[in-house]
Amino acid sequence: MPKSLRGFVRAAYSRFLRPWIKTRINRQRVKLPWDVWGYWRLFTIEGLNLVEKLTLLCRFLKVDWGIVHGHKPCEVSEVCRVLAERRGRDNETFLEAGCWNGGSSAKFSIVCKMLGYRLAVYDSFQGVEAVPEEAAAGNYDFAGEYAAPQDVLRENLARFGEPDVVSINPGWFCDTLAGRKLDLSIRGVFLDCDLAKGSQEVLESAVPALTADGCIFTQDYHIRPVRELLHDPQTWSGLGVAPPKITFLCLHLAALRFDAKSPVRTAELTTA
Repeated sequence: MPKSLRGFVRAAYSRFLRPWIKTRINRQRVKLPWDVWGYWRLFTIEGLNLVEKLTLLCRFLKVDWGIVHGHKPCEVSEVCRVLAERRGRDNETFLEAGCWNGGSSAKFSIVCKMLGYRLAVYDSFQGVEAVPEEAAAGNYDFAGEYAAPQDVLRENLARFGEPDVVSINPGWFCDTLAGRKLDLSIRGVFLDCDLAKGSQEVLESAVPALTADGCIFTQDYHIRPVRELLHDPQTWSGLGVAPPKITFLCLHLAALRFDAKSPVRTAELTTA
C-alpha cells in the first residue's frame, strides 16, 4: 500500500472507527483487511511450495483473528522468508524473546515445524521490565505493558500453533539469558523486548550460539535506545564479534546479519 494511502486509511480509522471499537481484538480484526496484504511476501518464498504457502496464510489468519498481538503480517512474513532459505538441521532453534499472548509464537511454531526447526520462547510473563533510565529523555515507558500469564501462551499454542516444537523459558532475561551459555544452535532470533537492556541481555547469550547464516530480527527498531544499542560498535566488540549489517525491512522490523568470514568473530559458528 502506498505511504500516502496508508496514512489516509490510518487517519480515517482513528477518527471514524476506533472510538466505536471497544476491544483490542475487534480493533485488530477491523484492521485485518488492509494488514493482510503484508502476507503477499509469503508467496515469494522459494523454499516453500504452494501448498505450504497457502497453509501458512490460512493458519496465520486464524491467529490474527483469534489472538491479540503486537506485530503485523509483513513483519512475520519477512522472518519466514529468512527461515525458509533452508530447512533446519540437527534441532536448530529459532529464539523468540518477548511473546505477550503468544500470537507471534503461534505463527513461528507453525513455520518452525514446517521447516524442521525448534522454537525457544523467552518471556518474563510479567510485562516489560521497569528501566527508568530508558524512560528518561522523552522515551516512552513500556514498564508493565504486554503482561500475560504463561497459561495464555500455552493455550494459544495448543489452539493455534504447534506446541510440540516449543520450549518455554519463563523469567527476566537477566536471569534466563544475559551471557548464559545456551546448549542450542540458533538459526534466528526475534527480539521484541521494548528495551535496550533486554535486547542486550538476549544478544549476550544468542550471538555466541548463532549459526553462520543466522539472522537476528528486532521488532523494536523504532525505539531509540534499542536502535542506538544496535548501531553502537561497542555493543558488538563486547560480544567479540564484528558489527552486523543492519537492514530495515518494514514498519518496526530490522534484520541483523553477520559476516561469517569476519576475523573479529570469536564465537564458534555452526556452518552446517
